[in-house]
Amino acid sequence: MATSRTTLIALALAAAVMLAGCSDTDSTSNTASASPAPTPGAAVAWANAVCTASIDLRTTVQEASAALGSGASGSPTTLEQTQAEVRDHADAVQQSAASLARTLSGVPVGSDPQLAVLNELETASRAAQAGIERLRAAAAQVADAKTTEELTAAMATLKSTLTASADGVRSYLASLHSTVGVGEQAVQESFGAAPACKEFTAAASASATASP
Repeated sequence: MATSRTTLIALALAAAVMLAGCSDTDSTSNTASASPAPTPGAAVAWANAVCTASIDLRTTVQEASAALGSGASGSPTTLEQTQAEVRDHADAVQQSAASLARTLSGVPVGSDPQLAVLNELETASRAAQAGIERLRAAAAQVADAKTTEELTAAMATLKSTLTASADGVRSYLASLHSTVGVGEQAVQESFGAAPACKEFTAAASASATASP
């Protein structure tokens, strides 16, 4: 009877040890699965999205400059038509800028840490964003114009602000060229493999080749 009781106690202890071991294994497994592995493909996709958003911002600013630089459409228009045209172009530029900001901040989890340290590019992007915020304020002045005189004054402010915004975007694009060309290895590899970044990587390669 004593032997039987001893055997039962031994079996119970063995079962407890086994259960504890399983629990530790499951915990380790869950911890491991919660830590994302590096994903080079995701880094390339992110770089491709950055270049796509950058090109889109450049395009919308160029279109706004072409349409509004000479005074809306250049044809006789009513006050309301001019305001609508300004609003449409200003909205397009703001949407493109917001898309770029979201993309730049969306470095994929698990990517090389070098991708998250694009200080120069982020600084240039913030400067461009500030210019586009001023463009939004200038567009609001156009929207508030009630007379031809007010519209003329608001359009003059809008044109100068648009020129400054275009300069900010060009500075950002120059920073992107520089980042792709002389950035950290992980940055160059990700942008170099992204189809939408070809114009930036090609320009960077040409610049490097031309350098003594």
